[in-house]
Amino acid sequence: MNIAVIGRGNIGGGLAELWERAGHQVTRLGRGGGDVGASEAVLLSVPGTAVEVALSSIVGLEGKTVLDATNLYVGARPPAGFSSNAEYVTSVTGGPTAKAFNTTSPLSSADRRCPCTAEQPEVR
Repeated sequence: MNIAVIGRGNIGGGLAELWERAGHQVTRLGRGGGDVGASEAVLLSVPGTAVEVALSSIVGLEGKTVLDATNLYVGARPPAGFSSNAEYVTSVTGGPTAKAFNTTSPLSSADRRCPCTAEQPEVR
């Protein structure tokens, strides 16, 4: 599967590494933005208050399925006119958005051990 990961922190970077080890094609994007047009799915893993800025530098989002791993902590608000980051993401992409991995603890290098190896291709 071709997956784009927006955000290179503990969650985005950790999941990107695990997915690559499992044999998926992963495009990692950070603050510089980029193109997700070739991706089948997109993980959005940036600070909850940075969603609007992060997506403004990404092209190819139209119709994409987005896994929204963002959180809005105490006092943080979604972009103006929206009740949640997920609602905002859907308005930008026009595709489905699902909250996912937003209750996951940061992935340490020990957590990044993957049973998905060439010896076990069925585990993906």
